[in-house]
Parts: sequence; structure tokens; C-alpha cells
Amino acid sequence: MDLQTTTFLILIALTGILSRRPFLRFPLDDDFSIYTYRARFAGKGFQWKRDLQIIGIPIWRMLLMDKLFKHPEGGIERIRHLQTVFHVGGSMAVFFAVLLVTADPWAAFVGGLLHAFYGTSPDLTAGSFNHEQFYIPFTLLGFSLLTAGPEFVIYAGLCFGLATIPKFTTGLYPAVLSLIVAYQYGFGALTLFILATSGPIILSNLIEYKMGFWDDLARKQMQTRMATTLRLSQTKAMYFNRLREVRQLIAQTLPLWVAGLPGLFLSFFGDHGIWLGAFTAVTLAMIVCQRAFSRYHYLPWLSWLALGCGLLVDFISRQEAKVQIVSGLIFLSCAIWNIKNLLPFYLRPTDKKTLARYEKFDQYIYLPHLGKLLKRLTRMRGERGARIFVWGTFSQLYHLTGLPAADNYLHHSIGPWDTEALEGFHDGVIGGLIRHKPVYLIKTFTDLDVEYLEKITGLRYQLIKVVLARFPVYRLTGFSSVAEDPLALPWQEKMRRMQTLTEADWHAPAIDRTDLEQGRTVTALRECLKLTRLNPGDSRGLIYLGEIYSQLGQLENSITAFAGGLLKEPLHSPVRLLLARQKIKLGQLDEAVDLIFEEILRFGKNDEALFLQALIHQKQNKHQQAVNEFERFRTLFPKRHDCWQALLESLINLNDREQLQRLHAEAETIASKPDREWMKTSVAGAIARMNKKSRPESETFSYYLRQDPDNPFLIYARASALEREGEPENAFSLFKKLTSCSKVYPHIQARAWFRRARLSRGENKEQCAQKCLELDPGHEGARKILVELNSKSHTHLTP
Repeated sequence: MDLQTTTFLILIALTGILSRRPFLRFPLDDDFSIYTYRARFAGKGFQWKRDLQIIGIPIWRMLLMDKLFKHPEGGIERIRHLQTVFHVGGSMAVFFAVLLVTADPWAAFVGGLLHAFYGTSPDLTAGSFNHEQFYIPFTLLGFSLLTAGPEFVIYAGLCFGLATIPKFTTGLYPAVLSLIVAYQYGFGALTLFILATSGPIILSNLIEYKMGFWDDLARKQMQTRMATTLRLSQTKAMYFNRLREVRQLIAQTLPLWVAGLPGLFLSFFGDHGIWLGAFTAVTLAMIVCQRAFSRYHYLPWLSWLALGCGLLVDFISRQEAKVQIVSGLIFLSCAIWNIKNLLPFYLRPTDKKTLARYEKFDQYIYLPHLGKLLKRLTRMRGERGARIFVWGTFSQLYHLTGLPAADNYLHHSIGPWDTEALEGFHDGVIGGLIRHKPVYLIKTFTDLDVEYLEKITGLRYQLIKVVLARFPVYRLTGFSSVAEDPLALPWQEKMRRMQTLTEADWHAPAIDRTDLEQGRTVTALRECLKLTRLNPGDSRGLIYLGEIYSQLGQLENSITAFAGGLLKEPLHSPVRLLLARQKIKLGQLDEAVDLIFEEILRFGKNDEALFLQALIHQKQNKHQQAVNEFERFRTLFPKRHDCWQALLESLINLNDREQLQRLHAEAETIASKPDREWMKTSVAGAIARMNKKSRPESETFSYYLRQDPDNPFLIYARASALEREGEPENAFSLFKKLTSCSKVYPHIQARAWFRRARLSRGENKEQCAQKCLELDPGHEGARKILVELNSKSHTHLTP
């Protein structure tokens, strides 16, 4: 090897190492976490198959990686150093491949250098563990040896055989290329190629068999893993746009596409065109066969584009000077623009603004916060020896908390639940929960019915906090035996249960609105503000923040949040309508009309737009038109409370007592008892407001209460009216009646306790406020009463 080649290889290696270095301490993603899980908890005696179902075959290779991981302290960095070694090996393989095809060391240097940098493309490799970077050196070296001549087919076959060890699907390369070997070099060379390729594959499987990883349990686990992988790949089409992802990938690696595609195309007409064409076809087929489920599936294609860049450099070097200058300027301008955009990924890799640009931003920004909180909580409660269960793919929480999983599957799956292969998923998850009874359950994906989980496992979990308005955390409060052992059921019944357990429509992370829906508005606001402080660009978080501010009546803040969410995600359909509604409340009707028109223009007619137009007409005092539109909307969505309230408001303005009486009679037919009682009370309240000039509101409520004496909403409404009318004793007795009845809705009881607190003194006042907070921990009025009482007691104690 001459001095020039040695120098080029050293420069390529240095570039590869320096380009990987910024990601050495990068946050973990779900793939990296699951592949290193067994190694992370090896100190607890964890074993493959028993504590973690088989993944990343062959397992003997995973065991070697576990040995390299060795210890949690520095284990992640050691694995990433190994990734760097193979990345540099891939860059050198690009260098030699171009050199063999062109005999041009400068062209080979350009190809290798481009791979050394762009092979670390942040969205592909930053925090991820992927097998692509481990097999790229072998496939490229195998390609180089095939083009070198028939005398090297044995060594090429060995390379392709070794490539199947990181990922068995790379067997597609020798399967296709063997046809070219036969055509180019004859059947003798083909035989040698097949034998050489088969050698590492057979040896690997013999080792696997000897170690017990080809038994019935191992095969069943592999079938389960394959079935879940095929189903999870569907979520890419469900929630993501592949074309948009390809566009983003092109933007991140633009110079490779600008130079690589022409270089590959021109090479198809050269001496080695048949090899280059076949290899290109197989590389693209690998992406298609894997459904491009993860972005790192494009990594081999980028390495091939880097080779194409080297081929183009060789072609241009043989052209006239003008062509060389123009081509060089085009490439340099693309490279400068591209590298400028990529610099933050390399200079500030763990900055929150940089992490927010990743597809997996939620894993990189939010999970460390959640992990730290859970670690502190379990340490404080003396639960460091316990297990936890994470529903979803976010297995890095086990690393971040230092607590092992209850299940041995450690990943996620969606339906259809229609194959016996998924029985292993059911047994791993449900069996693990029953066996280990994890202290905490964390829902990182929304498609889990916790109430049904209790029914089939006997484990009772209580929600303790929705962290960052995204991750509900449940604590185990008790367990009881179930009528039948879930693991002894036929596989069809297990699948039916999994279908019921996961029948939600959304099978991915999302904002969790539990706090807002259950009246804990201030708690929801606090967690959502934490979320948007961690990541000001979280569009869904901003939209949720707008909803919370709207609930609190802070319209200006709500508009700011909705506008921010719309700016970040202009194609999110309902946001304009949410923003328009706030504009209507502020009387900014022209702006609201514009937003509704833009929504209809972009996404077509929308039923919600009809409701907003009715609100606009109401604001314009066109109450009869508004009533007609509210009625139309109510026929579509009969349970929308806000529509009922708006309709009642217009009917009050029209003094239409007859229509109100009709609505009261209609409310009697509503099937849902809470909805029926709420709507009857709302109508009674509207009539009471109309009668206010002729009789007290409490009398109207009393009239309707005689017809419906057990309606807690009516009782509360009458008590409130009595308090306003200066009859606190009568009001107090009704509030007391609500707090003493166990059948009253918890949120109504909480409010009744608060009203009792306002009407009480001394210890009774404090006790009532505390009772309110027991039912509604986020009740600000009760908190304020306790704060005032404490401040008074401190004042009396101060000399």
C-alpha cells in the first residue's frame, strides 16, 4: 500500500471517528435500549429467552455484544465505540470499492470521505442501534471482490456470508448476485461462491443450535418477534408520510444524491455495469422489503450513493476543464448549504433545540425527565428492588430508572390479533404482570385499557400522575385472584382479550387529556407548561395548552398557544377551528370567519365549522339563525354539552319558553344518566334565568326538583341559588345532603364540600376544604382556603 493510499485511509478514519464522536453520549432510543437490556441487567442474572425474548439473531453474536457492554457504567459508550469501528470499516470499504472500479485514488478518497461524514447522518444513526452499519463493510467488500475477478469469488462469498450474521435478510445479496456470478464467471465459480457464502451461515446456525437457541421455545419467540414487527411496520403508514421522510432524508444528505445518482447511472454503462446494477437493485429491494419502517434502513443506500459520488468524480476528472469547474461549484454549493444546516447536530448534539428536530424527539427530550422522576420516586419510597412495566416501545425507561421490566417481551404490538404467533406476546406481557406485579405501570402509548387489564389480571392500578401531559403513571394499589388463569386459555381467547385490551384507535404516543377531562385543569396546565418549556416546538403540546387556557377562560393565552401550534403544524386540521372559537369569544368575528374559511378550503366541509358559524351568528344577535344551526349540529352530536349551552343562551335571548320546555322533555329521553341529569338541570337553569324577574331562581329549581328529586346537579343548582339569594342555612343543608350521599358524582361532591367550606368556620372549614381536595386534588378554591387558614394560624402564633 503506497503512501498516498495510506494517507487517504487515515484521513477517512479520522473523519469517521470525529463525525461519530458528538453522539457518544447521546440519549438512548428504543432500539438501542432493547438490544442492550439483557446486558444492562445481567448483574441480576438475566438470561436470553427467559428474561428477554429472542431478538437480534444470532444470539451468540448478542452474547458477545453483552460481554462488550460488560457493566452499566460505560457500557453504552463501549457499544458506540464498536459502532464507530464498523462505520470506519464501511467508509474504507467504499474507498476500496471505488478504487477497484476506477483505479482512481482521488475518486476513492472522495467516496470514502463522504461516507465517513454522511454515514453518521443524525436521523439515521445518532442514538440508534441498528444492524445496517455492521453489515455494510461486508457487503461492500464482497462487491469489490466480485468485480475483481473469478479468482476472488470465494472471498466475496465469505464476505456475504458474514454479512448475514448482523442481519439475516442480507442473504438477498448473494441470492441475486449468484446469478451474475454464473453468467460472468461460469458454474464452477458459482459453486465456490455458494459454498463460501454458506460456510459462515451454517457455522453460525450450528453455534446457535449448540447453545440451545434453535429449540421449540426459541423458534416460537422468533415467530412472535416477526409477527409483531410486521404489524408495527404498519404504524409507519398510519401515522407518518414516507414521501415526506424521504424528502427530509434527501435534505440531510443532499450532496450524496446530487452526485451519487448520476454517478451510479453512468456506471451502469461501464465495464462493471452489470455488478453495479444488480447491487443497486438489491439495495433498494432491501428497503422495500423492510417497508422502510425505520430511517436507518436507508443507511446501506446512502453508502451506495457515496460510492456513486466517487464514480462520478472519476468520470468528471476525465472531462474538459469547464465541466470540472461547473460540476465542482455545483457540488460545493450543495455541500456548504447542507453542512451549514447539519452543524447544530454535530456542534450542539444534546441541546433541546437540536433534539427537537429529530423524529424521536419525545424519546430524547421527555423520557430522561420521566426517568429521573421515577428514579427519585422509587428511591424515596424504598422501591429500588421492584419492577416496572412500560406499555409501548419506550424501553429506555428501564435503563433510565435502573428498574427491570415485568414482561420479557419489552416492545409493543398492534392488531390484528389473528395469529397463534402472537400468543408469545400475550404470555410475555400478561404472564409477566401477574408473576412480578410491577409497582408502577407507565403508558407511553395510549392504546391500553387499564380497567380491562385489572379484569383479566386482578392487578389494581391507580393513576397518580400524568407526567408532562403525555405519560400516565399508575401505581399498584392491590391485586386479587382471577377466575381463570390467563396463560391456560386457548390462543384464540388470548387474542380476543388482546383485541379488547388494545382496541383504541391510536397506537402511538400522544397527549393524554385525563387531567383536563376529569376537571384537574390546574394540574393539566402545570404539566403542559413543563412540556412546552422542555420543547417549545411541540405542536400537539401547544394545542393542548390552548385548550387548557380556554377552559380556564384565559383567552389571550389560549390564542397565543393555538397560533403557536398552528405555526408548527399548519396541516393539523382542527387547530384553525379551535383558534376561531377563541376569536369568537373575544368578539374578533372577522378573523374567526377567515380561519373557518381557510379550514374549509384546506380540508373540506367540517361539522365543527357549522357550530362555529352558529356562535358567530349568536354574537351578531342573529339568534333565530343561530338556533336553527345549533339544532342542526345537535342532531349530529346530541351529547355536545357546549352546543346545548349555546342553544339555551340564544333561546333565553329570544324568550322562547315553549322551546325550552320542549328541550326539557327531550332531555328525559337521553339514555346516559349523567348526561340526562346535566341537561335537565341546564334547561331548568335557563328557565330560572328567564323567570328571575318574577320569582327567585331557587323556586324554579325547586319546581323541577320535585319532578326529579335525586338529580345531584339540580340539588347543587338550587343550593347555589339559595346562597346567592341570602339563605346560607338552607343552602348549607343542601350541600351537606350532597356530601353525605355516596351516589353523588365525585366532582359534584368535591364542589359541595368546597361550598360547605365557604359557609363554615374554624375546624369545620378546614375539614371541608380537605375533603374537597381528597376528591379533587387540583381544586384551587379549596387550596386557597387552606393557605389562608394556615397563614392566619401562623399570624396568631407570631409574638
